[in-house]
Amino acid sequence: MRFAEFQRTRHRAQPTPIVPRVATEGADKADLAVADQPADPSLSDLKLREQMKQLGRQAKEQNSFASALPFIFRLTPSQPFSLEHYPMMRIFYDTRLPAKSLLRSGRQVSKSTNLAAKGLTKDICIPDYKQLYVLPLYEQTRRLSANYFKRFIENSPFRDAIIDSSCERNVLQKTISNGSMSIFTYALHDCDRARGIPADELNIDEVQDMNFEFLPILRECLSASRWQTENYAGTPKTLDNTICKLWGDSSQGEWAVPCEACGHWSIPSMGEDLMAMIGKKGLVCAKCGKPINTYLGQWVHKFPDRIWQFIGLHIPQIIVPMHCCDPVKWDKLLEKIEKGKRSTVLNEVLGEDCDVGAKMVTIEIIKRASKLPYRNTLEEAVAFSRKRGRYLMTSLGIDWGGRGEKGDSLTAFAVTGLRGNGITDVLYAMRLSMSATDDEEFQWARRLMQSFRCQGFGHDFRGVGLSKDARLKSEGYRAVTPWTFETGNASYFAKTTRGPDGRVFVRLNRSAAIQLLTFELRFMRYQLPRWEEDSMRNPFLDLNSWFEDTMVREDGRNIYRIMRSVAQPDDVGMAIIYSSFTNFRTINRWPNYMKTLTSKGIITDPNFNNPGAGEALD
Repeated sequence: MRFAEFQRTRHRAQPTPIVPRVATEGADKADLAVADQPADPSLSDLKLREQMKQLGRQAKEQNSFASALPFIFRLTPSQPFSLEHYPMMRIFYDTRLPAKSLLRSGRQVSKSTNLAAKGLTKDICIPDYKQLYVLPLYEQTRRLSANYFKRFIENSPFRDAIIDSSCERNVLQKTISNGSMSIFTYALHDCDRARGIPADELNIDEVQDMNFEFLPILRECLSASRWQTENYAGTPKTLDNTICKLWGDSSQGEWAVPCEACGHWSIPSMGEDLMAMIGKKGLVCAKCGKPINTYLGQWVHKFPDRIWQFIGLHIPQIIVPMHCCDPVKWDKLLEKIEKGKRSTVLNEVLGEDCDVGAKMVTIEIIKRASKLPYRNTLEEAVAFSRKRGRYLMTSLGIDWGGRGEKGDSLTAFAVTGLRGNGITDVLYAMRLSMSATDDEEFQWARRLMQSFRCQGFGHDFRGVGLSKDARLKSEGYRAVTPWTFETGNASYFAKTTRGPDGRVFVRLNRSAAIQLLTFELRFMRYQLPRWEEDSMRNPFLDLNSWFEDTMVREDGRNIYRIMRSVAQPDDVGMAIIYSSFTNFRTINRWPNYMKTLTSKGIITDPNFNNPGAGEALD
């Protein structure tokens, strides 16, 4: 898609000057005098506040706070923070912004610095404004708070006007004198820490490492606010990633740079001119190869109609002056591109998505495992189960639908039978429609239990599962096993737990459970009904949803995780786990897979040999 189809938008045809623009007619000369020089720290608190008001009036005239940044914030006590060498970042400081924004960038483009400066600017300008900052890890959260927010506040000439003795200065919570507040938290494995925190603005950094299913929960923190602003930032990884999904929903803006020689506009996107813009000595025109000036760039959007709903901006290293205008850094960038690993260069340098992460269960594995001699229909499955003869145990598994971010999380059922040789037959699986009622869900549960003569019943105990479990008990279901997931790398596989209300449920190590299922599938120890080419009729494609992801901690250690594709639900896969694991647990006959789980660090207890060993009641 060429530039003409991007429909040029009016976001900064050229970078505006850092110094304040000419004042509108009738402006107070004192305002200009104040704006032409940094604030004097020796001035009284009253004078400092008046200077800030004058800078605010100037920003209102210009519809941007960009000019005020060098006077409010400093990187060091003697180095003002400015956007002189970050022309593409000016849009972040416009006084009118969309409700949602996404910054999709390479590393080392001052993403976090601008996230902090923008947030503090809004805190200063809007009294009692509350912002919530969420990152995957505590160390990332601490660094954003201490290295950026604290530095900007402490080095500011307006420090005594921004904070006073009553303000909180904790790592996870900071307030300023006008009542505005910034709260910091982390949510790699779960988002419970953020539940119930009221906020006007949600800022999620390193969003590529966040679970996509956490986003609607985090957004609920904004539900009582009249602002309800969302900002996301991160560096792309795989094509199945959270940031990839957000980018697909955004306006997909690119920093197009014009060529003064031939008039061509080069667009730094992999689908356009990105690689052709990388010259031997700097940025070049993708058409004629002449040098081009990134300072003359302009934001253009693939979907301009989305700008005011969800603006997305892509910033690779090659368009940032600190990289493309510095010969030494440009040489290093070329070396990384030439010798570096392709995925690392695409992600970290160019801010582009790379190949899909390693799929746990490929389509070929699903096809090979589809060995049962019938189609996945209820009539054929029931007939086969009775012809097969006696299973050691047969169970129904249900993953209750929560409707998901896009309405794609639906109630799923799976029936499995455990043979004497340890092979699990996945006899039948199905998904209900989004319009299915609670009564319909329970009617199907009863029908499947009776049709397959199930002895066990395992279900999802999370979220709506709490109320579903109570109804199951009230309707007389017996041998019900409620399952809930432990999302961190717990030392155990499964642990029986009694909740505050007295109900007993089983906590299951999520990564270990999915690893066990996928490992057994590879060796065809789970067998599925005949393969269906029609994806709309084949519920077992949900098994293709999981992929492996590794995140590097601050101390250099890896965090191994299993993620779900944002484009594919995993409801049927979860139902198969609840059903088959109910069989394994009830008769205490688990697959011998513990060595693999321990070697990956998913189960860390060196004395752990069998899932049942971790089931002492808490």
